[in-house]
Amino acid sequence: MNIRAWAATLEKEFYAWGSVNAYPRNAERYCAVLDTVQGMTTPSTMHLLNLAVQHLAPNECYLEVGTWRGATLIGALLGNDAYGVAIDDDSMNDHDGDDRSSYAVWLENTWSFGLKDRSYYIDGNVPSVFGQQELTDLLHNPTRIPIGVYLFDGDKSTEEAAYAGLSGVIPFLADEALIFVDDANEINIRRAVYTLNRAYPDNVYTLVDIPTPGNCWPCFWNGIMALAWKRA
Repeated sequence: MNIRAWAATLEKEFYAWGSVNAYPRNAERYCAVLDTVQGMTTPSTMHLLNLAVQHLAPNECYLEVGTWRGATLIGALLGNDAYGVAIDDDSMNDHDGDDRSSYAVWLENTWSFGLKDRSYYIDGNVPSVFGQQELTDLLHNPTRIPIGVYLFDGDKSTEEAAYAGLSGVIPFLADEALIFVDDANEINIRRAVYTLNRAYPDNVYTLVDIPTPGNCWPCFWNGIMALAWKRA
């Protein structure tokens, strides 16, 4: 993952970069995704991730925890040739609006955007999935290891749960990687990020921290953080 090159693109790719109103200069393709795919995401978040995926090294992949019906993953991979892995436990029943499994809808959505051969869904949650053979086997495929971009949008009910979701991915990360943390407005998220920085002072650095005025904000929803990871 070329973190410096990614960071250098941000001001020219966004209006008002660094503010709560940062928005992609070309948001149409992400709006088209959100017209047909349910998601708790925004063109701003999708473009931030998409730019990161553009700067993956050859054979590195994208992983997200908390994919729901695939909007964020589609946004991250749109127009790129990288491989994406999603982990979810289908726990968004209150938001589904139907009786279908989110996995079935995820498949339809990702396939409709041409990602049939470039995406994989693991039914489960973290940190338990990090210890399962399914993820290990998938990421040890020599054509797509390791993870260069990671999005955590998983369990944040406690600081400990959020920290486990962040720290558990470390063995799978590339020597240089980006860790994106959704819902950065939440206190448990912020505490978990603080703890991660304290636990890995030589490896982790907070590059982006954009809280928003509230949940469902049209730019970065409920806040976003981006952490640089570099293996010592």
